[in-house]
Amino acid sequence: MEDFSIKDLGDLKYCLGIEIHRKREDGTIKMNQKAYIK
Repeated sequence: MEDFSIKDLGDLKYCLGIEIHRKREDGTIKMNQKAYIK
């Protein structure tokens, strides 16, 4: 088995064309694809 090193890059904001908004205090995650709407 191979080991890989990782590092924390902070909160996720954008992934695979999806914008991500997380509110830790509410325990909610909202995702949208506004970039694809014209």
